[in-house]
Amino acid sequence: MKFMIILAVSIITSIAFAGDSGFRSSMAAQTAARGGLYVAGADGLTTTSINPSSLACLPRNGVQLALNDQYGQQEYVNQDDDLYRSFKDQTYTISGGFYWRATPKMTVALAAYNAADYRTNWPFATYRTKASTIYTSGFDMAHRVRITAIAPSIAFQMGVVAIGLSANSYYIEQKTSLPVSNPLWFQDVGLSGYQLEYELDGWSYGINLGGMVQIAERWRGGISLRSGFNADLSGLAKSNIYAELDSISATLVDITSELAMPFQAAAGVVYQLSPEIDVNVDLSYSFWDNVQKNMPVTFADDFWNSRLSAVDSLSGVQANNIATDMRNSIDFGLGVEYQPPQGLIYRLGYAFRGTPVAPGSANLLFPGVSQHCFSLGIGHRTDTIALDATLAYSIGQARTVTPAENLYYAGVYDSHTIGVYLSMNYFINPSLP
Repeated sequence: MKFMIILAVSIITSIAFAGDSGFRSSMAAQTAARGGLYVAGADGLTTTSINPSSLACLPRNGVQLALNDQYGQQEYVNQDDDLYRSFKDQTYTISGGFYWRATPKMTVALAAYNAADYRTNWPFATYRTKASTIYTSGFDMAHRVRITAIAPSIAFQMGVVAIGLSANSYYIEQKTSLPVSNPLWFQDVGLSGYQLEYELDGWSYGINLGGMVQIAERWRGGISLRSGFNADLSGLAKSNIYAELDSISATLVDITSELAMPFQAAAGVVYQLSPEIDVNVDLSYSFWDNVQKNMPVTFADDFWNSRLSAVDSLSGVQANNIATDMRNSIDFGLGVEYQPPQGLIYRLGYAFRGTPVAPGSANLLFPGVSQHCFSLGIGHRTDTIALDATLAYSIGQARTVTPAENLYYAGVYDSHTIGVYLSMNYFINPSLP
């Protein structure tokens, strides 16, 4: 870049938090404590997002409420060894619904949960020099994709085998903010840069298929498939740049875009070491290679389309075709639970969460790195209620992006995330067999 960018007003000792920059669904506390997948387990409604056949393992009717609160921070060190940190922020998600064992062999459910909640948000400021004067301008560079799923589900038990299906309706909200440079500023026309903001939403649909089998007395296995989906989004773009520089009347312009999410496959096992202790091992694979590599943005005004059709020297992003190159990624989970005959239930977990972000598309909108996540959970059960809580801490696996891979955003990326998960199940009819 031709001028110095100062992203980190937050280069101070205070801790700054922002939401998790990963496309992962919310989950109940028990699942979070056991590595975040728990494909062959049963944790109420939220496991319908992982394996809907798990509903067949729930012997009672009930309602569930889950609350997640995630704090995270992304870090970026450029080639000059300047450390930048993201804004303070939080991500709350609430999931819930009911499940009903209609017959001894069939369970139905209706759940609403966050299928994904991706968030990153950075302060972005510039120093520019003109004549003998230094000018400072501040902007935001942020990206959030929030996907809410409404999922009616059904599961059948057939001897030692269970199968399940969820039909998902996805409501997608996307907000993006980035700066746009003004090349006429050196000619004393307008400001040095302007904020550009997108707000879009839309609907899409997909299915989850799952199966579970009691392999042996102590072994249970599970497998699940979640379809990918494409969404056509529409909304508004907002900026004052062309109204001030080119006398274009519109500061709000209708826009359309597309969002695609990948096909996922997952498998796992639960093994009972003793009547009080069981362990789970899980693996999930996301096929991002088959997903679009760019996020196209089409403006209703052709003038906006032509002016935003090149990589901007300020943000390093092409605003009408944002690079979203993703690679296939893998998640691994490991958990253990100790449930004594009386008293509290204790859980431990570890997860490796692979990032799909390719080096060439890494930037402040997509800074994600792989993470190692460690979790600790506790639970309490009665005949009518189950309460669970989990604390999880994720440590980023720092990675270096070279100038050959990424001209504008070479450097070292890292992150950490803290998650608090609370769940409550209320059993409506404990007497069901």
